Amino acid sequence: MALITCKDCNKEISDKADSCVHCGCPTERTMQKREQSKFRKTSLILLVFALIIVVLVVLFIFGLWNNGFGLLDYGLKEWFS
Repeated sequence: MALITCKDCNKEISDKADSCVHCGCPTERTMQKREQSKFRKTSLILLVFALIIVVLVVLFIFGLWNNGFGLLDYGLKEWFS
């Protein structure tokens, strides 16, 4: 266990601590965990959004969304067959 200095109160705390026991300031380790968590959430949201867009595009192209009338009914069947 190593000791690090708190950036707010300048007292020594454990490097394993999530926050300073003296002033409550989060440690760098905690801040990194929060950033990683934000990145994961953002990535997951973007992935879900992209999948929804892909599904909607496929449904539109094959006419499953507009009561069987899609881009393939406009004479584009030759492009996809």
